Amino acid sequence: MLSGSDGVKEAQAYRSRRAHWLNFVVHWGYGDSHKTNDPRIIGPLLLGFVAANLKGWTILSMRSNYAKKYHVTVGTIEKYLGSINQYYEVELKLRKIWHKKDASQASELLARWEKYDKVAQQRQRVPDKVFAELERLSTLSGPFGFHMAMWRWSLLASRGGFRVQEYAQDSPDLDPTQYRYYVLPDGRKILRAFSLRNFHFYNEDGIEFPSLPSRDLRDTVAKVGTEFDFQINLQNGQIILHGRNVQFPQYDFVSTALDIVDMALALGLGPEDPLAVYQHSDGTTKCITSDDMTSYLRTVTQSVYPSIGSAQLKLISSHSWRVTACVLLHEAGKDGSYIKLRLRWKSHCFEIYLRNSDIIVSQHEEALAPFYDRIKQVALESTGLLEPAADIVGVPVVSDVEIDDEDPDFDITADI
Repeated sequence: MLSGSDGVKEAQAYRSRRAHWLNFVVHWGYGDSHKTNDPRIIGPLLLGFVAANLKGWTILSMRSNYAKKYHVTVGTIEKYLGSINQYYEVELKLRKIWHKKDASQASELLARWEKYDKVAQQRQRVPDKVFAELERLSTLSGPFGFHMAMWRWSLLASRGGFRVQEYAQDSPDLDPTQYRYYVLPDGRKILRAFSLRNFHFYNEDGIEFPSLPSRDLRDTVAKVGTEFDFQINLQNGQIILHGRNVQFPQYDFVSTALDIVDMALALGLGPEDPLAVYQHSDGTTKCITSDDMTSYLRTVTQSVYPSIGSAQLKLISSHSWRVTACVLLHEAGKDGSYIKLRLRWKSHCFEIYLRNSDIIVSQHEEALAPFYDRIKQVALESTGLLEPAADIVGVPVVSDVEIDDEDPDFDITADI
Protein backbone atom coordinates (compact mmCIF):
# COMPACT_ATOMS: atom_id res chain seq x y z
CA MET A 1 0.00 0.00 0.00
CA LEU A 2 1.35 3.44 -0.87
CA SER A 3 2.11 5.67 2.07
CA GLY A 4 -0.48 8.35 2.56
CA SER A 5 -3.44 6.28 1.37
CA ASP A 6 -4.21 5.38 4.97
CA GLY A 7 -4.03 8.99 6.16
CA VAL A 8 -0.62 8.69 7.81
CA LYS A 9 0.95 11.51 5.83
CA GLU A 10 -2.07 13.71 6.26
CA ALA A 11 -1.92 13.20 10.02
CA GLN A 12 1.79 13.99 10.09
CA ALA A 13 1.25 17.13 8.05
CA TYR A 14 -1.54 18.25 10.36
CA ARG A 15 0.61 17.80 13.46
CA SER A 16 3.51 19.71 11.91
CA ARG A 17 1.29 22.61 10.83
CA ARG A 18 -0.45 22.78 14.20
CA ALA A 19 2.94 22.81 15.96
CA HIS A 20 4.11 25.54 13.62
CA TRP A 21 1.06 27.67 14.45
CA LEU A 22 1.42 27.10 18.20
CA ASN A 23 5.11 28.00 18.05
CA PHE A 24 4.14 31.26 16.43
CA VAL A 25 1.40 31.92 18.99
CA VAL A 26 3.84 31.36 21.85
CA HIS A 27 6.48 33.52 20.14
CA TRP A 28 3.99 36.39 19.99
CA GLY A 29 3.09 35.93 23.66
CA TYR A 30 -0.57 35.01 23.15
CA GLY A 31 -0.54 31.66 24.95
CA ASP A 32 -4.05 30.29 25.49
CA SER A 33 -5.64 33.59 24.49
CA HIS A 34 -5.38 32.42 20.86
CA LYS A 35 -8.21 29.97 21.57
CA THR A 36 -10.92 32.33 20.45
CA ASN A 37 -12.81 33.60 17.42
CA ASP A 38 -12.42 37.21 18.54
CA PRO A 39 -11.29 39.07 15.38
CA ARG A 40 -9.33 41.57 17.52
CA ILE A 41 -6.99 38.72 18.45
CA ILE A 42 -7.25 36.42 15.44
CA GLY A 43 -6.86 39.18 12.83
CA PRO A 44 -3.37 40.36 13.92
CA LEU A 45 -2.29 36.78 14.62
CA LEU A 46 -3.22 35.58 11.13
CA LEU A 47 -1.61 38.59 9.46
CA GLY A 48 1.59 38.15 11.45
CA PHE A 49 1.65 34.41 10.75
CA VAL A 50 1.23 34.89 7.00
CA ALA A 51 3.83 37.67 6.84
CA ALA A 52 6.34 35.62 8.84
CA ASN A 53 5.96 32.63 6.54
CA LEU A 54 6.35 34.77 3.44
CA LYS A 55 9.62 36.02 4.93
CA GLY A 56 10.88 32.45 5.35
CA TRP A 57 9.70 31.48 8.84
CA THR A 58 8.24 28.16 7.66
CA ILE A 59 7.73 24.59 8.79
CA LEU A 60 11.12 23.71 7.29
CA SER A 61 12.61 26.33 9.61
CA MET A 62 11.36 24.35 12.61
CA ARG A 63 14.08 21.77 11.99
CA SER A 64 16.75 24.39 12.70
CA ASN A 65 14.82 26.14 15.51
CA TYR A 66 13.91 28.82 12.95
CA ALA A 67 17.55 29.74 12.44
CA LYS A 68 17.22 29.20 8.69
CA LYS A 69 14.67 30.71 6.34
CA TYR A 70 13.02 29.09 3.35
CA HIS A 71 10.92 30.34 0.47
CA VAL A 72 7.33 29.12 0.70
CA THR A 73 4.57 29.55 -1.83
CA VAL A 74 1.13 30.99 -1.21
CA GLY A 75 -0.39 27.58 -1.89
CA THR A 76 1.67 26.02 0.88
CA ILE A 77 0.69 28.73 3.37
CA GLU A 78 -2.95 28.16 2.47
CA LYS A 79 -2.46 24.48 3.36
CA TYR A 80 -1.03 25.60 6.72
CA LEU A 81 -4.12 27.72 7.29
CA GLY A 82 -6.40 24.83 6.31
CA SER A 83 -4.84 22.69 9.02
CA ILE A 84 -5.14 25.55 11.51
CA ASN A 85 -8.84 25.76 10.67
CA GLN A 86 -9.05 22.04 11.40
CA TYR A 87 -7.33 22.58 14.75
CA TYR A 88 -9.86 25.25 15.72
CA GLU A 89 -12.87 23.22 14.59
CA VAL A 90 -11.93 19.73 15.78
CA GLU A 91 -9.79 20.34 18.85
CA LEU A 92 -10.98 23.70 20.11
CA LYS A 93 -14.62 23.30 19.01
CA LEU A 94 -14.59 26.80 17.53
CA ARG A 95 -15.34 28.23 14.10
CA LYS A 96 -12.79 28.41 11.31
CA ILE A 97 -10.56 31.44 11.66
CA TRP A 98 -9.59 31.85 7.99
CA HIS A 99 -11.46 31.89 4.69
CA LYS A 100 -9.62 32.40 1.40
CA LYS A 101 -12.09 34.91 0.01
CA ASP A 102 -12.64 36.95 3.17
CA ALA A 103 -11.64 40.60 3.53
CA SER A 104 -9.01 40.01 6.20
CA GLN A 105 -5.58 41.56 5.89
CA ALA A 106 -4.05 38.08 5.87
CA SER A 107 -6.09 37.05 2.82
CA GLU A 108 -5.33 40.33 1.06
CA LEU A 109 -1.61 39.83 1.66
CA LEU A 110 -1.76 36.28 0.30
CA ALA A 111 -3.63 37.45 -2.79
CA ARG A 112 -1.04 40.15 -3.51
CA TRP A 113 1.84 37.75 -2.96
CA GLU A 114 0.28 35.09 -5.19
CA LYS A 115 0.13 37.63 -7.99
CA TYR A 116 3.77 38.55 -7.31
CA ASP A 117 4.83 34.88 -7.46
CA LYS A 118 3.08 34.36 -10.79
CA VAL A 119 4.56 37.50 -12.30
CA ALA A 120 8.06 36.59 -11.05
CA GLN A 121 7.88 33.23 -12.78
CA GLN A 122 7.03 35.03 -16.02
CA ARG A 123 10.11 37.26 -15.96
CA GLN A 124 13.28 36.45 -17.86
CA ARG A 125 16.87 37.59 -17.70
CA VAL A 126 18.26 39.97 -20.30
CA PRO A 127 20.22 38.00 -22.95
CA ASP A 128 23.95 38.72 -23.33
CA LYS A 129 23.55 39.91 -26.93
CA VAL A 130 20.91 42.41 -25.84
CA PHE A 131 23.24 43.71 -23.13
CA ALA A 132 25.96 44.21 -25.74
CA GLU A 133 23.52 46.03 -28.02
CA LEU A 134 22.53 48.37 -25.19
CA GLU A 135 26.19 49.29 -24.84
CA ARG A 136 26.49 50.00 -28.58
CA LEU A 137 23.36 52.15 -28.60
CA SER A 138 24.62 54.24 -25.66
CA THR A 139 26.85 56.28 -27.98
CA LEU A 140 23.98 57.44 -30.18
CA SER A 141 22.48 60.18 -28.01
CA GLY A 142 25.32 62.03 -26.30
CA PRO A 143 26.41 61.90 -22.63
CA PHE A 144 23.07 63.07 -21.23
CA GLY A 145 20.73 61.42 -23.76
CA PHE A 146 18.19 58.66 -23.41
CA HIS A 147 20.32 55.81 -24.79
CA MET A 148 23.23 56.65 -22.50
CA ALA A 149 20.97 56.93 -19.46
CA MET A 150 19.35 53.57 -20.19
CA TRP A 151 22.75 51.94 -20.60
CA ARG A 152 24.11 53.34 -17.35
CA TRP A 153 21.10 52.28 -15.31
CA SER A 154 21.03 48.89 -17.01
CA LEU A 155 24.67 48.39 -16.05
CA LEU A 156 24.05 49.28 -12.41
CA ALA A 157 20.77 47.35 -12.16
CA SER A 158 22.29 44.18 -13.65
CA ARG A 159 24.87 44.17 -10.88
CA GLY A 160 22.94 45.64 -7.97
CA GLY A 161 19.73 43.74 -8.70
CA PHE A 162 17.68 46.92 -8.42
CA ARG A 163 13.93 46.65 -8.10
CA VAL A 164 12.32 48.89 -10.70
CA GLN A 165 10.76 51.17 -8.08
CA GLU A 166 14.25 51.81 -6.71
CA TYR A 167 15.29 53.80 -9.77
CA ALA A 168 12.29 54.47 -12.04
CA GLN A 169 9.25 56.71 -11.70
CA ASP A 170 5.69 56.29 -12.96
CA SER A 171 5.65 59.70 -14.67
CA PRO A 172 8.41 61.15 -16.89
CA ASP A 173 7.76 64.66 -15.55
CA LEU A 174 10.41 66.16 -13.28
CA ASP A 175 7.70 67.41 -10.96
CA PRO A 176 7.64 66.70 -7.19
CA THR A 177 3.86 66.39 -7.30
CA GLN A 178 4.30 63.45 -9.71
CA TYR A 179 7.03 61.63 -7.77
CA ARG A 180 6.28 58.39 -6.00
CA TYR A 181 6.83 58.47 -2.24
CA TYR A 182 6.71 56.08 0.69
CA VAL A 183 5.21 57.22 3.97
CA LEU A 184 7.13 55.78 6.91
CA PRO A 185 5.41 54.71 10.16
CA ASP A 186 6.59 57.95 11.79
CA GLY A 187 4.80 59.95 9.08
CA ARG A 188 7.89 61.03 7.17
CA LYS A 189 7.59 60.99 3.37
CA ILE A 190 10.58 59.70 1.41
CA LEU A 191 11.23 59.41 -2.30
CA ARG A 192 10.69 55.89 -3.56
CA ALA A 193 13.60 55.93 -6.05
CA PHE A 194 17.26 56.85 -5.68
CA SER A 195 18.13 60.51 -5.27
CA LEU A 196 21.54 62.20 -5.15
CA ARG A 197 21.87 61.59 -1.42
CA ASN A 198 21.51 57.81 -1.89
CA PHE A 199 24.88 57.40 -3.63
CA HIS A 200 27.82 57.40 -1.21
CA PHE A 201 31.45 57.42 -2.34
CA TYR A 202 34.40 56.04 -0.35
CA ASN A 203 38.20 55.94 -0.59
CA GLU A 204 40.22 52.73 -0.43
CA ASP A 205 40.19 52.85 3.40
CA GLY A 206 36.41 52.95 3.50
CA ILE A 207 36.21 56.62 4.50
CA GLU A 208 33.24 58.36 2.93
CA PHE A 209 33.79 61.55 0.98
CA PRO A 210 31.67 64.35 2.50
CA SER A 211 30.86 65.58 -0.99
CA LEU A 212 31.41 64.43 -4.55
CA PRO A 213 35.18 64.53 -5.26
CA SER A 214 36.41 66.87 -7.97
CA ARG A 215 37.29 65.31 -11.30
CA ASP A 216 41.04 65.36 -10.62
CA LEU A 217 40.43 63.21 -7.51
CA ARG A 218 38.04 60.70 -9.07
CA ASP A 219 40.73 57.99 -9.11
CA THR A 220 40.72 58.06 -5.31
CA VAL A 221 37.13 56.87 -5.24
CA ALA A 222 37.40 53.13 -4.57
CA LYS A 223 33.80 52.19 -3.72
CA VAL A 224 30.26 53.42 -4.07
CA GLY A 225 27.45 52.58 -1.70
CA THR A 226 23.84 52.53 -2.84
CA GLU A 227 21.49 53.37 0.02
CA PHE A 228 17.93 52.05 0.05
CA ASP A 229 15.68 54.30 2.14
CA PHE A 230 12.81 51.85 1.91
CA GLN A 231 12.63 48.19 0.88
CA ILE A 232 9.71 45.82 0.68
CA ASN A 233 11.58 43.48 3.05
CA LEU A 234 11.81 46.39 5.54
CA GLN A 235 15.62 46.50 5.57
CA ASN A 236 15.34 50.25 5.35
CA GLY A 237 18.49 52.35 5.19
CA GLN A 238 20.64 49.45 3.96
CA ILE A 239 23.79 50.41 2.05
CA ILE A 240 25.34 47.96 -0.42
CA LEU A 241 28.93 48.62 -1.43
CA HIS A 242 30.34 48.08 -4.93
CA GLY A 243 34.02 48.28 -5.85
CA ARG A 244 36.06 49.08 -8.92
CA ASN A 245 36.23 46.72 -11.90
CA VAL A 246 39.86 47.08 -12.96
CA GLN A 247 39.73 44.18 -15.40
CA PHE A 248 36.72 45.58 -17.30
CA PRO A 249 36.73 49.37 -16.75
CA GLN A 250 33.97 49.91 -19.34
CA TYR A 251 31.63 48.03 -16.97
CA ASP A 252 32.90 49.65 -13.77
CA PHE A 253 30.09 50.27 -11.27
CA VAL A 254 31.92 53.13 -9.53
CA SER A 255 32.68 55.07 -12.72
CA THR A 256 29.13 54.59 -13.96
CA ALA A 257 27.68 55.83 -10.66
CA LEU A 258 29.93 58.90 -10.84
CA ASP A 259 28.76 59.56 -14.40
CA ILE A 260 25.13 59.33 -13.30
CA VAL A 261 25.68 61.82 -10.48
CA ASP A 262 27.59 64.17 -12.81
CA MET A 263 24.72 64.05 -15.30
CA ALA A 264 22.14 64.74 -12.59
CA LEU A 265 24.08 67.76 -11.35
CA ALA A 266 24.64 69.06 -14.89
CA LEU A 267 20.90 68.84 -15.52
CA GLY A 268 20.17 70.84 -12.37
CA LEU A 269 18.72 68.15 -10.12
CA GLY A 270 18.36 68.79 -6.41
CA PRO A 271 19.13 66.36 -3.56
CA GLU A 272 15.50 65.19 -3.38
CA ASP A 273 14.92 64.71 -7.11
CA PRO A 274 14.99 61.26 -8.76
CA LEU A 275 18.49 60.33 -9.91
CA ALA A 276 17.46 58.29 -12.97
CA VAL A 277 16.94 61.04 -15.54
CA TYR A 278 17.99 62.00 -19.06
CA GLN A 279 17.88 65.00 -21.38
CA HIS A 280 15.05 64.75 -23.88
CA SER A 281 15.60 65.78 -27.51
CA ASP A 282 13.56 68.93 -26.82
CA GLY A 283 16.05 69.97 -24.14
CA THR A 284 13.87 69.17 -21.11
CA THR A 285 14.88 66.78 -18.34
CA LYS A 286 12.79 63.64 -18.02
CA CYS A 287 12.60 60.83 -15.47
CA ILE A 288 13.18 57.25 -16.55
CA THR A 289 9.94 55.33 -16.02
CA SER A 290 9.23 51.65 -15.62
CA ASP A 291 7.43 51.73 -18.98
CA ASP A 292 10.53 53.33 -20.55
CA MET A 293 12.75 50.48 -19.42
CA THR A 294 10.30 47.74 -20.40
CA SER A 295 9.61 49.24 -23.82
CA TYR A 296 13.29 49.90 -24.49
CA LEU A 297 14.41 46.41 -23.50
CA ARG A 298 11.73 44.78 -25.63
CA THR A 299 12.54 46.98 -28.63
CA VAL A 300 16.25 46.19 -28.42
CA THR A 301 15.56 42.49 -27.82
CA GLN A 302 13.35 42.36 -30.90
CA SER A 303 16.03 44.08 -32.98
CA VAL A 304 18.60 41.50 -31.86
CA TYR A 305 16.19 38.56 -32.28
CA PRO A 306 13.76 39.53 -35.10
CA SER A 307 11.99 36.17 -35.02
CA ILE A 308 11.23 36.21 -31.29
CA GLY A 309 7.59 35.47 -30.49
CA SER A 310 5.33 37.84 -28.60
CA ALA A 311 4.93 35.44 -25.67
CA GLN A 312 8.67 35.17 -25.17
CA LEU A 313 9.19 38.89 -25.66
CA LYS A 314 6.72 39.62 -22.85
CA LEU A 315 9.07 37.83 -20.44
CA ILE A 316 11.46 40.77 -20.78
CA SER A 317 10.47 43.73 -18.59
CA SER A 318 11.85 46.44 -16.33
CA HIS A 319 12.19 43.84 -13.58
CA SER A 320 14.39 41.63 -15.77
CA TRP A 321 17.50 43.33 -14.37
CA ARG A 322 16.83 41.90 -10.92
CA VAL A 323 16.39 38.47 -12.48
CA THR A 324 19.60 39.00 -14.47
CA ALA A 325 21.62 39.96 -11.38
CA CYS A 326 20.40 36.84 -9.58
CA VAL A 327 21.07 34.50 -12.51
CA LEU A 328 24.58 35.90 -13.11
CA LEU A 329 25.63 35.21 -9.53
CA HIS A 330 24.07 31.75 -9.66
CA GLU A 331 25.93 31.00 -12.91
CA ALA A 332 29.15 32.09 -11.22
CA GLY A 333 28.62 29.42 -8.57
CA LYS A 334 27.63 31.74 -5.71
CA ASP A 335 25.48 30.09 -3.07
CA GLY A 336 22.16 31.23 -1.68
CA SER A 337 23.68 33.08 1.27
CA TYR A 338 25.84 35.16 -1.05
CA ILE A 339 22.96 35.96 -3.41
CA LYS A 340 20.72 36.96 -0.51
CA LEU A 341 23.44 39.18 0.95
CA ARG A 342 24.40 41.01 -2.23
CA LEU A 343 20.93 41.36 -3.74
CA ARG A 344 19.09 42.09 -0.48
CA TRP A 345 16.82 39.11 0.05
CA LYS A 346 15.92 37.90 3.53
CA SER A 347 14.59 34.49 2.50
CA HIS A 348 15.15 32.00 -0.29
CA CYS A 349 12.43 33.55 -2.46
CA PHE A 350 15.17 34.50 -4.95
CA GLU A 351 15.00 30.88 -6.12
CA ILE A 352 11.95 31.72 -8.24
CA TYR A 353 14.31 33.77 -10.44
CA LEU A 354 16.85 31.01 -11.13
CA ARG A 355 16.85 29.83 -14.72
CA ASN A 356 18.33 26.94 -16.69
CA SER A 357 20.54 29.30 -18.67
CA ASP A 358 23.05 28.19 -21.30
CA ILE A 359 25.86 28.44 -18.76
CA ILE A 360 23.98 26.30 -16.24
CA VAL A 361 23.30 23.73 -18.98
CA SER A 362 27.01 23.68 -19.89
CA GLN A 363 27.99 23.34 -16.24
CA HIS A 364 25.66 20.37 -15.96
CA GLU A 365 27.42 18.67 -18.85
CA GLU A 366 30.84 19.45 -17.37
CA ALA A 367 29.78 18.04 -14.00
CA LEU A 368 28.79 14.75 -15.66
CA ALA A 369 32.01 14.46 -17.72
CA PRO A 370 33.75 12.12 -15.20
CA PHE A 371 30.70 9.84 -15.22
CA TYR A 372 30.63 9.66 -19.01
CA ASP A 373 34.37 8.97 -19.02
CA ARG A 374 33.87 6.01 -16.67
CA ILE A 375 31.06 4.63 -18.82
CA LYS A 376 33.23 4.97 -21.92
CA GLN A 377 36.00 3.06 -20.13
CA VAL A 378 33.61 0.26 -19.18
CA ALA A 379 32.26 0.03 -22.73
CA LEU A 380 35.76 -0.27 -24.22
CA GLU A 381 36.73 -2.91 -21.71
CA SER A 382 33.62 -4.96 -22.46
CA THR A 383 34.53 -5.05 -26.16
CA GLY A 384 38.09 -6.12 -25.42
CA LEU A 385 39.59 -2.93 -26.84
CA LEU A 386 41.17 -2.10 -23.48
CA GLU A 387 42.66 -4.18 -20.70
CA PRO A 388 40.54 -4.11 -17.51
CA ALA A 389 41.43 -1.09 -15.42
CA ALA A 390 43.26 -1.65 -12.15
CA ASP A 391 42.08 -0.19 -8.85
CA ILE A 392 44.21 2.11 -6.71
CA VAL A 393 46.31 -0.76 -5.28
CA GLY A 394 46.91 -2.42 -8.62
CA VAL A 395 44.39 -5.27 -8.29
CA PRO A 396 42.29 -5.84 -11.44
CA VAL A 397 38.67 -4.82 -11.09
CA VAL A 398 36.39 -7.81 -10.60
CA SER A 399 33.39 -7.56 -12.90
CA ASP A 400 31.74 -10.98 -12.54
CA VAL A 401 30.47 -10.69 -8.96
CA GLU A 402 26.84 -11.70 -8.56
CA ILE A 403 24.82 -8.68 -7.49
CA ASP A 404 21.32 -8.68 -6.04
CA ASP A 405 18.97 -6.51 -8.03
CA GLU A 406 16.88 -5.62 -5.00
CA ASP A 407 17.72 -3.95 -1.72
CA PRO A 408 15.74 -5.76 1.00
CA ASP A 409 16.12 -2.74 3.30
CA PHE A 410 14.67 -0.26 0.85
CA ASP A 411 11.08 0.71 1.53
CA ILE A 412 9.36 2.53 -1.30
CA THR A 413 6.83 3.86 1.21
CA ALA A 414 9.51 5.41 3.41
CA ASP A 415 9.05 9.08 4.15
CA ILE A 416 11.96 10.72 2.33
